[in-house]
Amino acid sequence: MKAIITTLTIVSAFFFFMSTSSAQTLTPTPTTRKDAIKQKIEVKKTLLETRKEELKQQILDKKATREAKLAEVRKERISTFWQMLYNRMLANITRLERLIQRIETRLAKIEENNESIDTDNIKDQLLNAKNLLADAKTSLEAANLSIEDVLSSNEPKAAFGVVRNEIQGVKTKLKEIHSILVHVIGDIKGLRVGQDDLNNATESATPTVEVLTPTVEASSPTPTI
Repeated sequence: MKAIITTLTIVSAFFFFMSTSSAQTLTPTPTTRKDAIKQKIEVKKTLLETRKEELKQQILDKKATREAKLAEVRKERISTFWQMLYNRMLANITRLERLIQRIETRLAKIEENNESIDTDNIKDQLLNAKNLLADAKTSLEAANLSIEDVLSSNEPKAAFGVVRNEIQGVKTKLKEIHSILVHVIGDIKGLRVGQDDLNNATESATPTVEVLTPTVEASSPTPTI
């Protein structure tokens, strides 16, 4: 009997201990609740930071796309502007080349009709004009090759400055050639040989150099760099 009572007492004590332990385990302490709240706050904060970074990256991507499109538009404008400028200046050079050839032909006829006439000064001026014209053409072609570097450059404004300097040099040479040829035609008139024919040739072939300003204007189709 005593053994049974002892056994029941032990069993009762065991169940009481287990129920007490379970209650303590299931009931959160104030410290545990505080940590859980803190953890939730940290999770939300991390999510917000992640979302913020995602939005920031999206903005940067859109900006990069927009800048890339603008860069393409600038390149197209520069290319269009340059092609127009190049063609016009090349036409001026071609016109001056033809005029020099006509003057040389006229000078040869004058010498043929009168071998005693001194044309050395005129020939020297023509040679100078031809050399300047060759230099101008070389500079123009060099600028035309450089335009590809401008279009692919990360700093097109600075790169276009090199081309602008080349064009400024070409423009200066063309103006100088124009001045020389006007003077040469005047000297040939002074020879008073074949005056009527020379007047007709002068009226139809007087050099006209269009002054081209290689600057970038704001309006289309000129490029905005």
